Amino acid sequence: MYISTLLIAISNDVATNPGPGINVAQQLSGCRGLKISHLNIRSLYPKMDEVRLLLKDQPIDVFTISETWLNPSISDEELSVPGYTILRQDRLEQIGGGTAMYIRDGLPYCQRFDITDDSHLECCWVEITRPKTKKLIICSTYRAPNFPITTFVESFDASLSKIPENAELVVLGDFNVDFN
Repeated sequence: MYISTLLIAISNDVATNPGPGINVAQQLSGCRGLKISHLNIRSLYPKMDEVRLLLKDQPIDVFTISETWLNPSISDEELSVPGYTILRQDRLEQIGGGTAMYIRDGLPYCQRFDITDDSHLECCWVEITRPKTKKLIICSTYRAPNFPITTFVESFDASLSKIPENAELVVLGDFNVDFN
């Protein structure tokens, strides 16, 4: 039942306020394969120029963002980045929160609305299908600090149960979990 918490804990890649330890451009230029990155942006709209510059300069295939703070009054066109498609899951009931993904044009994907059916879970799911590889499911998620962790884990576990066993899974986001 609490497999998602275990996955986070054993990933050995959880930090309170992680930041790049090395030059990101240098790190990405040496990588082969799909390049996936995540940023907790704390309000996307006023930082669009920086996002456009980042995605222009870096070879990122899937860029996920948490705490977008978007609402339906902000159009996808206002958030557009040349060479990318934006997918988003805005928080509808109150301000703040939300998650989004920028998918590089030409990367075959399908947004998976069927994985999460809990309207309180802030997740954006995509399935990437590339020749000669397993299906790759990518999730960008955000858990507000006041959202009960047990409720989040139960809902997230229900979502994980819908992932095919033969698929690879990458989960990125801000879980607001204090492991101390």
